[in-house]
Amino acid sequence: MAPKKRQRPGKESMNEESNEPQDTNWTHKEKTSRSDFERIIVHPTRFVDRFFLRQMGLAEGVDDLLQRIGMSCLKDMYYPTFEEETKDFLSTVKVEYKDPKDKVASQGLMTFKIGNKGYGLTIFDICEVYGFNKGEAVSFDTFHGASDLWNRIANGNYRTNGAKMTGIRNPVIRYVCKLLANTFFARKDAGAVTLKELCLLYQGLKHLLIDMRGVLLEYEFGDEINYGSIFASNLLQFRKWAETTTNPDLYIGGMLTPLFEKAGVDLSNSRELPDMAYLGRDYLIISRFLKATSDLNALHYNIQLRDKTKRIFVLPQPDKTNILTLTNVKFEVGEEDLLQEDQGPMGLRDSDGEGAAEPRDYLDELNMIQMPDIEFTARTKREKLIQAAYKAQRKINEIQKKLLAKLFRKVKKLQPPDYVSSEDEAE
Repeated sequence: MAPKKRQRPGKESMNEESNEPQDTNWTHKEKTSRSDFERIIVHPTRFVDRFFLRQMGLAEGVDDLLQRIGMSCLKDMYYPTFEEETKDFLSTVKVEYKDPKDKVASQGLMTFKIGNKGYGLTIFDICEVYGFNKGEAVSFDTFHGASDLWNRIANGNYRTNGAKMTGIRNPVIRYVCKLLANTFFARKDAGAVTLKELCLLYQGLKHLLIDMRGVLLEYEFGDEINYGSIFASNLLQFRKWAETTTNPDLYIGGMLTPLFEKAGVDLSNSRELPDMAYLGRDYLIISRFLKATSDLNALHYNIQLRDKTKRIFVLPQPDKTNILTLTNVKFEVGEEDLLQEDQGPMGLRDSDGEGAAEPRDYLDELNMIQMPDIEFTARTKREKLIQAAYKAQRKINEIQKKLLAKLFRKVKKLQPPDYVSSEDEAE
């Protein structure tokens, strides 16, 4: 059920204030924060890889779940990232409500500065940018169904420090969780599932959640939630983060670009990051959503069963991965649906029929250590430093490659003729 619209009697909207001139003077606190952001490395936001999503057979299920959550915008959102504007925005962003003791979304206003200009957007403006429903609640109520939901999509009771994303069995739900973490919540560490993310998943799955008696598990919360308020609140955390973080990588920029456009920020002379990023094959392998294979057409989904054993489910199988039934949501697949253990990630050998892994050519794999040549003319002092560091790293990698090649040749001489390297992978 979509969030309802509600206007409290006697409360006036702040929509008319969004276009009013905002204060352009940077405060001392904002200048200090902007200085903190100088050491932050801005990366492009990872958006959906539609082609690869269809290749995995997950596109229809992901679209359905996002629609039910109320975030269909994320299925085909692709915006560039503007580094300096992102840093200015996060250094100065504020969210205020007419009545701080009785906050309602229609009375919320977000202000920020880009360069020497001030801008403002109402919470409802933010909703229009992303297509969110204009509810009035600015935060989720207590979610008493967290463990009920978690035990269906993963295993056991929900605990903030123990709810790992790898525990989610259905690949559609897990992909959407990764997408939310990388975009709406803009978390660098997308390995765990936060309570807010679980609240959003409930919005998309609650129509299927029944107990053992077949009774729908309903929790009275979230129907009037305003995602614009939630998103604006998330943005406020980055100022403190920039001051204290030891991992200065930032991925939120692409999500901010449509806000800049809505507010009237002139980006015509702004410099955007040259690359886009996606939740595609490479990222999904690195994050252990997929298992690396020698055959690029083989899509091996890493699934953790209820008993914590890790197995392989071969994609695409949209009839089993869609979220049309509670059975699919639970995704408690049988042994017949899983790849046998002797069919390891490197595939079967036609000649022996015993599933032995193909020997690996480590010397060939060492070529991956070398970084590519980049034709780039450094102009600013920062770009020259980055270019020098890149060249230095290339030299280090080349030395490592030669040393490792020498070591592998020595080890190979000590191996028996029929030796085959193992395919052990850290999980």
